[in-house]
Amino acid sequence: VRGPLAWWLVPAHEADDLAGLRRLTVHPRGRLLDCPHEGIGSEGRLWLEPPDGSGQLTPMAQLGAAFGPAGVVAR
Repeated sequence: VRGPLAWWLVPAHEADDLAGLRRLTVHPRGRLLDCPHEGIGSEGRLWLEPPDGSGQLTPMAQLGAAFGPAGVVAR
């Protein structure tokens, strides 16, 4: 059974730093990201925070801290 998934975009040069976290799957650079149009859900996917055109990505340090050994798991 597959549970809900969430995706984060991180800078490509920092993605390898997350590869050791067991609860995350890091996809290789260049992988097609099939994301829905902003404001419209598609096949169960939607933007929690729509892109604003700034190009800002998720800070790797914060994501790593959330999912690392001391990270909190919501149930």
